[in-house]
Amino acid sequence: MAAIQRAALTTLFVEREGARQLVIYLGARRDALTLGVLPGVDDASDSLALSAPDVTALRMGIPVTVLGVAELDAHFRAHADAWAGWFDTYAGSSGLVELTAVKRDEADRNAATLIVARACGEHCRSAWRVTVARDATRSWHTRATDPLRLPRS
Repeated sequence: MAAIQRAALTTLFVEREGARQLVIYLGARRDALTLGVLPGVDDASDSLALSAPDVTALRMGIPVTVLGVAELDAHFRAHADAWAGWFDTYAGSSGLVELTAVKRDEADRNAATLIVARACGEHCRSAWRVTVARDATRSWHTRATDPLRLPRS
């Protein structure tokens, strides 16, 4: 699963935005800054439950930090300037990244999808349904990044 997550994260943040580090949220979706606003957050069978990667297996080539809700709360309490403080602390990041579990395609075992989201400011957030496919060399590559519509903040 780490190779699938790596392909999605590389496409969205390293290649598109030139991120020099990633900060990934690990916690309940109801507390997530971006995916927490989507419906179904309190459903027992939440199809958008968050999943943090195994940072060692991820092998991104850039630093990856995983934060829980307690660390996020502490950060934003300690910085009166909120997101400006975030980008001082996590320079070169694209904000706070959220990942759902990888879902393998039942019809094509060489394809998978996941939702990747990020918060990057008080009114800055985005999410994508990312489709990843394995090529003839057995390497995973992003096939599509489809933006999701998020409720206005």
